[in-house]
Amino acid sequence: MIRAQTDTLAVLSICIAVATVHPFSVSAQSAESRAKPLTRAERSEFRETSSYDDVVSFVERVVEASPRLHLTTFGYTIEGRALPVVV
Repeated sequence: MIRAQTDTLAVLSICIAVATVHPFSVSAQSAESRAKPLTRAERSEFRETSSYDDVVSFVERVVEASPRLHLTTFGYTIEGRALPVVV
């Protein structure tokens, strides 16, 4: 359980850094595509915590919204899950 929490925390810290880039402010995008993606915690009014899959999905949506971002990995967890990093 602790390993899973550590993995989630590592990925969440990456998401925080990614979220500060604000790729959703490009004026050529439609209002719908400019909508800032929400984390599981934000969607549940902070009653739930994001899982690894939730975090990876969030990061993928953020990266897809900006041509300036690139998603790669910087290693793997003990469980064999990729640790995403956004450049």
